Amino acid sequence: YGIVQTGDGYLWLATVDGLARFDGARFTVFNKSNSPGIINNRFISLFEAMNGDLWAGTEESGIVRFSGGGFENFGADTGIPRGVSWIEPDANGDGVIFHGT
Repeated sequence: YGIVQTGDGYLWLATVDGLARFDGARFTVFNKSNSPGIINNRFISLFEAMNGDLWAGTEESGIVRFSGGGFENFGADTGIPRGVSWIEPDANGDGVIFHGT
């Protein structure tokens, strides 16, 4: 559903079975069974912020941030829409805006 190349050279793909990261030779899949902070495997959008954080929108459980080597989920309790289909920079370019489904 989504693809982005991050500043560190990795290619990330949003899939319905988790986040796939390609390093140029092999894929690594991150999902709820192997990555704390991911609570739903159905990813539909990706965005890299200027600070290097990777934001991944899910179909039904908000958004996940990959930062410092770990994942963190933000859901309805933090004001994030249930489904996040589009992520873009804010007006200053240093934050993100989430668009829900």
